[in-house]
Amino acid sequence: MNITARNTTSVIAGTAVALVLLTGCATGQDKTEACEILKSGLETVSNELGEASNQLTTDPNVAAESMATAAANYASTTATITNTEVGVPAVASSDAVTNFSDAVSVIANDVENADIDALTESLAVVQTSFTALQDVCG
Repeated sequence: MNITARNTTSVIAGTAVALVLLTGCATGQDKTEACEILKSGLETVSNELGEASNQLTTDPNVAAESMATAAANYASTTATITNTEVGVPAVASSDAVTNFSDAVSVIANDVENADIDALTESLAVVQTSFTALQDVCG
């Protein structure tokens, strides 16, 4: 399946919506600090995801590299969360972002046979993990 601008836009728009869900992340004492750290990391990964999405149809390899960088940066951020209540869903979201990055890499390696469904499923897991964070951080 060929990657089209519409498919790419749909996938990335869904990611952006999921990332925006956490912009109000700040309640509780230790939890507040953890949520604020996470919020900053999510803003960064959101920007990096946007850049990668712009490149997915024009240069999938660059998009895959950008997404891998975004996933690694987000993993570094989530690793700094020491509050268990926030840390557990943060790590789950980091794993989901990494898996999404891997799905982008698979597409970059074989654009002509791109499995958009797999990419969409991976994105759904990212969205679910961000919803779990939203539930914790408010």
